[in-house]
Order: sequence, then C-alpha cells, then structure tokens
Amino acid sequence: MGATTARFYTRHDAGSTGMINPPSIYHPLNHLSLNILPPFPHTQHSPVYTIGKRGKESDFIETQPLSPCQQQQSYTIHTIPRGGETTYHGPGQLVCYPILSLRPLSLGARAYVEALEDAMIQVAGAYGISARGRVPGRTGVWVGERKLGAVGVRISRGVTSHGLALNVTGEPMNWFQRIVACGAPDKQATSLETELNRSYSNSDDISIKMATTADILTRSLTSRIGYTHVQQLPDVLDLCEQYNIKLKEEL
Repeated sequence: MGATTARFYTRHDAGSTGMINPPSIYHPLNHLSLNILPPFPHTQHSPVYTIGKRGKESDFIETQPLSPCQQQQSYTIHTIPRGGETTYHGPGQLVCYPILSLRPLSLGARAYVEALEDAMIQVAGAYGISARGRVPGRTGVWVGERKLGAVGVRISRGVTSHGLALNVTGEPMNWFQRIVACGAPDKQATSLETELNRSYSNSDDISIKMATTADILTRSLTSRIGYTHVQQLPDVLDLCEQYNIKLKEEL
C-alpha cells in the first residue's frame, strides 16, 4: 500500500484529570482523519463503564463492594453505539480507536476484527504470553479462559470507530468484578502483568510500560492491515488545540 500511518497518544498518567472519556474522542478524530492521516489514537480513560448494543443494566453487580482505591476514584457510565455488551475502561488499560476507511484497504468487517485480535495476540506473545482469538461465540483475546483484550467496533459507511481494549496492568481487575463483562458471567478478566506474575510467582512483581505496549500494538496492527510506515503525531489534545477543535461530549 505504501501509505504512512499516524498514531495518536493521550499522554496522561493514570489518574490524571486530563484523561478523556469515550464520547469525547470521536468527533475531533473523525475530523482530523479526513484532513491529515488515518489515525490510530491510543488512550487510557478515567474509570468508565460502557454499554454496547447488547449490554443491559443487569450486567452491573451491585453487591460487589468498592475497594478502598476505587472509593477514591469516581466513575461514569456511558451507553455507546458499538457492538458488544458491557465493559470497563480505565487506567492500566490500553485503548485503541482506529478510524479507517475499510474499502481502500480491501478489508471486510470480519477481517478487520480479526486484525484487531491478532495485533493483541502479537503483543501478548512479545511478553511471552500465549493468547488466542477467533473463539467461537466470543470476540476478543483470551489466555486460557481469562479475557485479556476486548474488541467492540462500529462501522458506518465503511468507516470504523471504537476499537480494542487491552488490559496491561492489574489495576482494571477490581473494576471488572463489578460487572458481567462482555456478556460472559462465568469468565474472568486478566492482564499482561497478571499473567506474567502468575508465570513468575517467585520473582518480584513485574511491571509493564504502557508506551512500550502501545508501540508494539501500533506496529503490529498497522502492518496487518497494509500500512508500511508509522508516524508519531502529537498528543491528541495538543492536536485538537492546534486545529482549534473543541472536544464534544455527545456522539
């Protein structure tokens, strides 16, 4: 294809008040994608539960108490027009929102979803973790029976939005306990750090850098869908300021 891909980062540390919630990101990035380069934005959200097209209120387990750490953090709930059920996004989780026109890439919806899964599988493999996708009746990426990464996309007029969420640190795990995640009440969430610490239980706790993980994910995903170069663009919030684009809260 010979095209250059762009990747965006919201460069905010976990817990920063500068983090953006899901509805805020789409309008400016869809605008930018038409004027600059096909974007592959990454972010960590403030704690938020999102309800997809198949999600429901009963997915929330109200009897699960908040941990002391959770009690110090507020969270929001959004109903959004992506496929899938209810899930959680927050610090310690890498979220990628590719905004692409699939037709020029000769990609159908299924192939695109599989590319997202395969990219997360490659990230897991880079850390020595054996993960799998294409599980009958389930989307996302799994380590055994534990869900490592989720996929929930929307395709409108051939253009993608929403995307994938990969659990990197152990921080999101307590938040997942308050919901039936992705419609699977008998399954648990896991993360890269959780799996590594499970494998190396006799060593000190293992930590993973988010920026390194984002870099591996970006290069894997872009190569799988046909791009040959990766260009890093400024922080998305800086980019919006540069082009005088105001973040919108409504989809």
